[in-house]
Amino acid sequence: MKHKLLCTMIALAGLICSSAQTPAWAQWQLQTTISGNPALTSVKAVSRDVAWTCSFNGAIYRTIDGGKTWNPTGRASQPLGCIEALDATTAFAGGLGTNLSGNASLFRTINGGQSWQVVYTAVGAKSAWAWIHFFDAQNGIAMSDPPVAGGNFLIIKTSDGGTTWAPISNLPSANATEFGILNCFDFYNKLNGWFGTAPSGPGGSGGRVFRTTDAGNTWTGFASGNTAAVSSVRFISPLIGIRVAFSTPPLLTRSVDGGQTWTTLNNLPISNIQWLTTTTGVNTINSNQLWISGDTNAPFILSSVDGGITWQQQAIVGTVINSIYHLSAVSFGAMSDSVQAWGVTLNQETYASGGQILTYRNRIGIVTSVKGQASLPVEYDLSQNYPNPFNPSTSIRYALPIAQFVTLKFFNLAGQEVATLVRQQQTAGEHTISWNAKNLPSGVYMYRLKTGEFSETKKMILMR
Repeated sequence: MKHKLLCTMIALAGLICSSAQTPAWAQWQLQTTISGNPALTSVKAVSRDVAWTCSFNGAIYRTIDGGKTWNPTGRASQPLGCIEALDATTAFAGGLGTNLSGNASLFRTINGGQSWQVVYTAVGAKSAWAWIHFFDAQNGIAMSDPPVAGGNFLIIKTSDGGTTWAPISNLPSANATEFGILNCFDFYNKLNGWFGTAPSGPGGSGGRVFRTTDAGNTWTGFASGNTAAVSSVRFISPLIGIRVAFSTPPLLTRSVDGGQTWTTLNNLPISNIQWLTTTTGVNTINSNQLWISGDTNAPFILSSVDGGITWQQQAIVGTVINSIYHLSAVSFGAMSDSVQAWGVTLNQETYASGGQILTYRNRIGIVTSVKGQASLPVEYDLSQNYPNPFNPSTSIRYALPIAQFVTLKFFNLAGQEVATLVRQQQTAGEHTISWNAKNLPSGVYMYRLKTGEFSETKKMILMR
């Protein structure tokens, strides 16, 4: 009889009884491994919930639920090296050429990845799209390696949302052995941007950072302090930025003049670095934050909140097998005071495996070390009560990103209030409250957390 009543109550409540897990607010976590372990070459964070990633085998994946699920959206006809997205429906992917032998295509979807069309092809045996960036919904820019060895980098622009593209008038020239690095670029705003280069073999000449101050119409190249390679570049202002290198020192340099000159940084909190791979960051009116990833005998992530002057290692929960090849972050919240970031992995020696996706969500400007310093929640969260069903006591956990006046009330299914447990100002952080329903009959009840800007209601079952 009790089991039958329980089943009836569960059906009535429309829920599955479970205990909610406390979110790990301030650490990188291995979120998922995509089936088949594809070598993931690029990831684009669009919002707190939406992101895209592409792979060396041409497959493209998307999440619209904060990374809980990553679903395949289609496959390009050639290996992919970079991805850009405007939202959950419109995205662009850059090909590396048919059989890696040139004629690299730029692909676009406008239906969430159900279909992909070629919108531009870089003709030439050495062509390969290194990066794509959109300033807004209509205006974008993309760069390919010189289609012909020793020629110019191919930079194209669009002003109609990516339907048509045309090369800029003043294409930047490359050295005879110089090429672009996948995802090695950054635009601080619509005017100021940078991209890095590498040599195409021993003795080659590369390692430059190209800079534009007119939205990508003209570019000037500067030495970056490392002729071997620039693997990633990121700026927190039109003048201050960093660049990282793969394996040849100096691995990390910093510029305060827009990339014209670079100073070596040697104060990293980790030794025996094999290479530094990628950077990302977020900039808001009130703060900024940078991340870099690399490898020792295992992948690591460092973060800086002072423009790259000092760095702190961050925890990674889960075993990351291959290099963290690309990072992407986006700010969100009422004042863009929080960050959502993703990282993807790739075997840099074989390009044959990877497939892991990492995630990070926290407040901007907070660096949580591997020692696990406490951090405030990023967003409001009301957990399912535990235990559920309960008799007669249960506990409820909730999180407040800022100090708020809070009410927590309980109702029966008729909407009648049966108890008020919280009605007071509370500090930011996680809170737990217990409720004893000893004077109430068995049944389905509801509890509602409400603040000045947040309200959420969940159901619970009292089972005697």
